[in-house]
Amino acid sequence: MKQLLARYSILILAAGSIAMAGCNTEATEFDVTISWNIAGAPTCQAFLDGDTTLTFDEVVVTVYDEEENVVDTSPKVPCTDFEYQIPDLEEGTYSVTVFAYADHDGDYLPYYQARGKIEAPEPSDEEYKFGLEVGTSTITIIWGFEFGTCGVNNVQTISVEMQGDKYTIPAEETTCDSAEGMVIDSIWWDTYDIIVKGFSGTDQTHQGMLEDLVLKPNTYDDPYQVRLNPLD
Repeated sequence: MKQLLARYSILILAAGSIAMAGCNTEATEFDVTISWNIAGAPTCQAFLDGDTTLTFDEVVVTVYDEEENVVDTSPKVPCTDFEYQIPDLEEGTYSVTVFAYADHDGDYLPYYQARGKIEAPEPSDEEYKFGLEVGTSTITIIWGFEFGTCGVNNVQTISVEMQGDKYTIPAEETTCDSAEGMVIDSIWWDTYDIIVKGFSGTDQTHQGMLEDLVLKPNTYDDPYQVRLNPLD
């Protein structure tokens, strides 16, 4: 009889544990839905100068945590879906980038983009809408001389200016012996001449140029090399 009661007690305890576990099943991961549009319009087309039209085929969504580590990257989603459900996010705040891809002159690139913040779980009164706009690019300029180094050519300061058909990037300066060259970001889609000048003190002594450089959104090419020649 005592053995029977003991077994019965164990069964009751086990059942109680299972019941308590079942009552403590609050979600720890959440799905968050985002949507997109092109410059505020529910379309997958954008009109450029003249008669040129970009038609966006696919969208890629990337999610970053607060340390900018990639948490999730979507497959390529048809642009005309106009939304994507980000799966299995732990509770917290995240950054999201949305890139829309199109073909233009044989270059299949994410010409339009947006970035914003989301919360998991998704607040009941919140809709995460991303208005995509034309993106920008980043380039690196490095320089050299026909003979010798900055010291040999008595050049201490370098300035880099970008003159485009529609946009101008004002001159930025750095020391001539900067091993990394100069990184220029947030460059709008345009065709540019890049003018690199070398200075000895306040006097310009050298110059070099890259002409007709077409920079499209979200391109990150290898560094561009400019040779500085003495001024006559």
